[in-house]
Amino acid sequence: MMKHAKTTILYLTSSSAIGGAERLVLDTVARLDRNIFAPRVASLFGPGDLTERCRAIHVEAHNLNLRSLCRIGEIRKLKTLLKRIRPDIIQSCGLRADIWGRMFKKISGAKCFVSTIHNVDPWRQWYHVLLDRGTACRTDLFIAVSEAVRKTRIEREKFPPEKIRTIYNGIDARQYENLPERVTARAVFGLSESDAPVIGILSNLRKQKGHLDVIDTLPSLCNQFPAIRFIFAGKDYTEGEAARRAAERGVKEHIVFPGFIDDPKHLFGAADMFLLPSYWEGMPVSVLEAMAAGVPIIATPVGGVPEIIEDGKTGLLIPPGDREALLNALATLANRPELSRTLVDNARKRVVEHFDIDIMVKRYEHEYLKLLGE
Repeated sequence: MMKHAKTTILYLTSSSAIGGAERLVLDTVARLDRNIFAPRVASLFGPGDLTERCRAIHVEAHNLNLRSLCRIGEIRKLKTLLKRIRPDIIQSCGLRADIWGRMFKKISGAKCFVSTIHNVDPWRQWYHVLLDRGTACRTDLFIAVSEAVRKTRIEREKFPPEKIRTIYNGIDARQYENLPERVTARAVFGLSESDAPVIGILSNLRKQKGHLDVIDTLPSLCNQFPAIRFIFAGKDYTEGEAARRAAERGVKEHIVFPGFIDDPKHLFGAADMFLLPSYWEGMPVSVLEAMAAGVPIIATPVGGVPEIIEDGKTGLLIPPGDREALLNALATLANRPELSRTLVDNARKRVVEHFDIDIMVKRYEHEYLKLLGE
């Protein structure tokens, strides 16, 4: 019997810096059925973190580390790579990857092009929308990570609804069953058992993520909780603004800035609560991880968050930028341990049943085979 060739899928990312989209790519390529699919990864910009991690799990990966997509020499790097890999499917992640991947679809020889939509992206200007809309005809399938994300592209970019599927992000909840002991976990961040409450935020520091709101609220929080501590875990894209604001407000000693952390289990082991005070989101993996880790959650009902968290049942939802609501939510969880336990139990059950990483990958595989008519 003649053996069929594997389907080569090239995951083309705008950045090789690890964020939510890049983690999704890494988790997907690690779990694809290698009897059917041959994954490859290429990143246009960034330091190469994703590239290194893919190679560590024996996935061919390339970091083009482009300086500009307006130079012929730089564009040639991408064209050469696409011609060499000759993928059956290209799946893009990020606007720049979307645009340039679609433009070179024919050159690459790809049979199908898939665009993953990770966020609602309210920051987009008219020219971003125009570029996305103008090249969308070369995309065979859009995959949105939440219904909220799907709706934005139908309403704003005018993508055809029948070409957009929603596949929720997933995690391996089993990885969070055994967290480090609290004393050990807190020691990693220079915290002690007497610090309380400890609130973890696992998100790169960007203005959209709401870190500055937390800092502005901290003086009031310190009045009620003198030993309160926050862990702001993530790369700082504010150019130090968050730390400067904390110093100006006189609360810097109440915040730990560990930078990007490779393994969030220590953060979850150290934290009494998890907070995501964002102004917009797609489908935040960090919230799913906190649910699996058994940490009570406070988040803002933006993007796909309400599709994960039901207010008062699996977490608490507060309006973005609302300092009084943040103060009240923290006080509620701190003073009502029985509510925290109920939220944790419900959240863990929900993430296991509805946001499993293997279910997510199987849905992607199903869409790939469907596109190829197999």
